[in-house]
This record gives sequence, C-alpha cells and structure tokens, in this order.
Amino acid sequence: MKKNVILAQSEKIGNIQRCCNGVVHIHCKGISLRFTEDTFLDFASMIKKAFFCLIDEGLSELMEEQN
Repeated sequence: MKKNVILAQSEKIGNIQRCCNGVVHIHCKGISLRFTEDTFLDFASMIKKAFFCLIDEGLSELMEEQN
C-alpha cells in the first residue's frame, strides 16, 4: 500500500501530495485540486507546455528590446 507523500512544496504557494489511495492533491493558496495519478500527469504536462510558452514569449520580448 502506498503511503502519503509530499511530492513538492513551497512556503509561498502550497504543496502537492499523493495520498495512500493514489490521489494527487494540489493545495495552492486556498485552492485545492484533486487528480488521479494519470490525470495529474496530463495536467503537469499541460503546465509544462504553458511554462515553456511563457519562457519563449519572454525571450522573444527580450530579443526585441535588444534590437
């Protein structure tokens, strides 16, 4: 049987934990989301794509400022 595990945490934002029944809980400044492990992996992939879009956007803006 799985046990409760904190997967990540930030004092400023909150934490992500997996409980013993496999549900992943995201607690973020008063908001709680619950996902199955498979759905959490899809959600994390979506967040990763958004993160890289923001990075690309920021780099594009920086390059435009330098020209």
